[in-house]
Amino acid sequence: MITFKEYEQAANIVEIYLTQGVRGFGKDGKVSKFVNINLNTKILSTNISGRLVNILLGIGVNVYDTEIHELQNVSVSEFQRFGRGVGVGMFEELIDLCFQAGVKLRP
Repeated sequence: MITFKEYEQAANIVEIYLTQGVRGFGKDGKVSKFVNINLNTKILSTNISGRLVNILLGIGVNVYDTEIHELQNVSVSEFQRFGRGVGVGMFEELIDLCFQAGVKLRP
């Protein structure tokens, strides 16, 4: 019989394995364009679309000097309320960028 501590360790290993398998790939199964980024990568050096740059600037994110880890302060609802130009594609691009870097957005 295994102990609870051994069970927790095994569960953590499985979680890490599953996350590794998904990271690096986009929703469509193709390699994400953000595969080589980390939390300390500057946002502007990630090859995000011009439209996403404008939306982030519009909600107060200084994309010129900000690192990706600072996107944790962005609210999904604020992002979606920005207005015209915020479609599914822009939202998916932001989610993919944050997921690949390991950033969780605010609700």
